[in-house]
Amino acid sequence: MEAMGRDLWNLPSPNPAGLFTGLGSGDLRDGPGACFLWSYNIWGPTLTLQDCLSAFFSADELTGDNMYSCEKCGKLRNGMKYCKILELPEILCIHLKRFRHDSLVYTKISTYVTFPLFDLDMKQFLHKDCKNDVYMYNLLSCIVHYGRAGGGHYTTYSLNSINNEWYEFDDNEVRKVDAAQVQNADAYILFYRKKESNITDTYDNIRHLLDNDQNRLLPFYISKSWINRLFYFAEPGPITNNDFLCKHGGVLPNYWSVIKNLVYPAPETVWEYLYRKFGGGPVCNILYPCRKCQLDEENLKRRQRYEKATFLELKRNESDSHAVYALSPTWFRDWENFVCEKSSNPPGPISNQGISVTKNGISKPSKTANCRQLSEKIWNFLYETYGGGPVLLIRSNSSYSMINNALTTTESNNNNNNNNNNIDDISSQETTATTKPPVTFV
Repeated sequence: MEAMGRDLWNLPSPNPAGLFTGLGSGDLRDGPGACFLWSYNIWGPTLTLQDCLSAFFSADELTGDNMYSCEKCGKLRNGMKYCKILELPEILCIHLKRFRHDSLVYTKISTYVTFPLFDLDMKQFLHKDCKNDVYMYNLLSCIVHYGRAGGGHYTTYSLNSINNEWYEFDDNEVRKVDAAQVQNADAYILFYRKKESNITDTYDNIRHLLDNDQNRLLPFYISKSWINRLFYFAEPGPITNNDFLCKHGGVLPNYWSVIKNLVYPAPETVWEYLYRKFGGGPVCNILYPCRKCQLDEENLKRRQRYEKATFLELKRNESDSHAVYALSPTWFRDWENFVCEKSSNPPGPISNQGISVTKNGISKPSKTANCRQLSEKIWNFLYETYGGGPVLLIRSNSSYSMINNALTTTESNNNNNNNNNNIDDISSQETTATTKPPVTFV
């Protein structure tokens, strides 16, 4: 059990600054930008980040032309619209809208916004149902834009949590800077990390339990992914052993070959402490591949191969099909991903509503629909397998038969006329021949 303790704590030191080195710098060119959690227009004199957040979360009065349609009575009503936070993220990204587009003018907003390096308080913006206990944040990184609206340059300031020093990333150059330089920057995007509260006490308690409980024989396996969150997050949340366990309690078949890389063995006292403090689960004392899931996976692959092979076989022999059906491209794409083993989820019943129009109770393909055309046999195969609808016929057997019969009748009449003419000629020749006088040979 001594190995359990060593393995449980054999993790690298947290280095959140390294998470943002990829955002260090880059040249800005005209084009779409990144989308972050929140953005807000900033315009005018010096503002504080708290001013921006308060404006973003302030209630909007819906009156006059902005009245909302009540879902209960169906009428326009006055109301209030507001935004609150149901769950705080571990890393909070705040995007200040530095660019403004008015008619044909695209300008940069250079208003200076002050922001705290420590103790950003988000409590006043929480919804009453929010269950987070930690709502204070410390600055982790800051992206700065230099230049105009049409082009410019990005740099990043990031905090190294190991030595608690700030660094500036500017293309391939990295240099140490003072915290004052960071705080005076014209921030474009701010990254805040939850402030650790009593997580250090949790670490100390676990170490104490490991030191005094090294001889237990029964290991309790804990998701390594959750253990990493315990080390890195201020609020790791409930234990998530479902990361590697299936609904039957065994190891998922795809994970069995690498299961040792996905779990940490812990003694019972550590498990009980973590379970009481964070909840979650389920408990796991033995690792085994789930036979039920393995059989389900094998059956699924057989089904995928069968449907794909059947489709290709019908496709090779579709030249004799005279009926053509329409199929939703979205549904067909989902089915194609399923049978090609890009997805393990069957597409469900056929859904042609998006490509159909209904008139007098009859559904027909929309003239503007970007549908997929299938032969009768392929449509019947998919329809019998998945059901759904509606059935959308593009060309029917009856219309083809009418055309084919008309062509056959025309050809037959032409042949009969030709045959009759030939018969008349032959009869005429025979009649003429019989009226000639006999020839006498001497």
